Amino acid sequence: SQNINYEFQYPIYISQKQKIEKFYIADFYIPTAKLIIELDGEYHSTNAQSIKDKLRDKELKKKGFLILRFKNEDVYTPKLILLRMNNLITEQFLKKRYDRK
Repeated sequence: SQNINYEFQYPIYISQKQKIEKFYIADFYIPTAKLIIELDGEYHSTNAQSIKDKLRDKELKKKGFLILRFKNEDVYTPKLILLRMNNLITEQFLKKRYDRK
């Protein structure tokens, strides 16, 4: 069993010059990794929603967040979720370490 501290339905505020411009609600947020996990239902596969999701992810990545998206049915394969989380966090750790050199 994995013990991962997370927040559910966590508001992420996007601010500019100390003013909140907008906010997003992350399905799950892991503060220690600055990782947002989204569970996408069927409507996320529509063209319009897919475009909105990509813009949202791009904006959040600019603010330093890591983002993983899963289909709702992926919750039935928790090993997949943990593997992708681990891979992304490891990749970011190595990238930061490499960039410092």
